[in-house]
Amino acid sequence: MAARLEIVDSIERVEPEAWDDLAAGRPFADHRWLRLTEALLLDHEPRYVLLRQGGRLAAAGVCALGRRLQNPALQRRAGWLLRIVPFLRCEIPIALEPGLLLRRGDDPTPLLAAIERLADRERAAFTRLDHLSPRADAWPGLSRAGYRPIPMWTETRLALPWPSLDAYLASLSSRKRGELNRVRRRAEAEGLLVEPLRPTDDTDARLRGLVGQVLDRHAALESYAPDMFTRARAVLGDDLRLLALRRGGRLVGCAALLRSGDELSAKWLGLDYAETRNTVAYARLLLGCVEAAIDLGAPSLRLGATAYETKRHFAVALEERAGAVSARLSPLTRLAARALGAGARPSGAAA
Repeated sequence: MAARLEIVDSIERVEPEAWDDLAAGRPFADHRWLRLTEALLLDHEPRYVLLRQGGRLAAAGVCALGRRLQNPALQRRAGWLLRIVPFLRCEIPIALEPGLLLRRGDDPTPLLAAIERLADRERAAFTRLDHLSPRADAWPGLSRAGYRPIPMWTETRLALPWPSLDAYLASLSSRKRGELNRVRRRAEAEGLLVEPLRPTDDTDARLRGLVGQVLDRHAALESYAPDMFTRARAVLGDDLRLLALRRGGRLVGCAALLRSGDELSAKWLGLDYAETRNTVAYARLLLGCVEAAIDLGAPSLRLGATAYETKRHFAVALEERAGAVSARLSPLTRLAARALGAGARPSGAAA
């Protein structure tokens, strides 16, 4: 039976039960998470590609129109054009996960064809599928469909089988343990304290400002609503945990732990750079995230891309990621892959 294609511009137009049945086993891909992304992201133009077969949601693509590029040099040259002719991006926003949702063992070819139909409809200059594992089952189908691989920055993850922070530190090599204990001592000497934060309307503006400083510093693609934390609490409830970094009682940094099923991800690190310059604020926040994740009983913690030199002291595991691009014509696809691969950097560089 031929699949029926449907394209919608909001996850609210997809029945939650059908979507969550398809996304089962995929963290940060459920209906609630996509409601969160639509509530938080500014200038977000989502498109959801739905393939229904026999009344059942058989496959889906989480896409959005893109009008900014990760490569600053390319953005300067081509940004004006993208405002007129966008590209199509397939990914799960904020979580930075693959946007292809397939049932186990299914051929991705029909879904890829449906995504290209969306690209044609939107007159997209090219299509890119991001955050794929180099070992993903979809690669043979992507190659047959004319996609070429492009590099992406490596993600980091920390397994957490320990019952306490002290047990975690004891498991590290003496060199790594010494470095993290140095971070703790120096943070104490600098008056830096990490503690849980129960946000209020009074703290939300400060938190958004701290996150904004980091996003601006890294020229991140994502842009968030001014009341992002209020909106996030409304959607996530207790699956949003916040940490405050204080110095002399002043709120000078923050981090959020976001839960989806058994998965926990550290996001929205914020810093007051004027207050924390030449301190161990960033490393102390990361250590606070690890301690909070252990207290929550999470089996692992995602720590995002970038800052590998700091994160290696935490004994993180590296997870390779790659993207794929198609401009429909082979010469244009090769050109797009070469341009996008040059100076590739993660979207949302600041975890």
